[in-house]
Amino acid sequence: MDTLLLTHLSIGPLMVIISAIFFFFPPKKINHLYGHRTTMSTKNQDTWNEANKRSAMMFLCVSLLTCFVQASGIVLNLSFDTTVLITCIFLVVGLIAGVLYVEYQLRSIFDKEGQRR
Repeated sequence: MDTLLLTHLSIGPLMVIISAIFFFFPPKKINHLYGHRTTMSTKNQDTWNEANKRSAMMFLCVSLLTCFVQASGIVLNLSFDTTVLITCIFLVVGLIAGVLYVEYQLRSIFDKEGQRR
């Protein structure tokens, strides 16, 4: 159980560390390894920079909120399994919603060819 508890407690902080790296060290050039890689974000360097700036901020916000959800489960004395489940669901839904929101923002800033409106 101690290993599970340590794993559970590291979910939020680990995501904060990863998102901070992404925030402070965004990818400079379009690549297939690191960054917000979608059809819209890889149209050109301008869309890439905008997408990664917005995505890093979203990722950081979702990570910090995941830590809050995790701490809330512990403070509210929810069962370990329930807290882990709620935290993981929040993280996954938050990241999916965040990616969709970043894509929505990109489509409002750029046209289909990747040129600013």
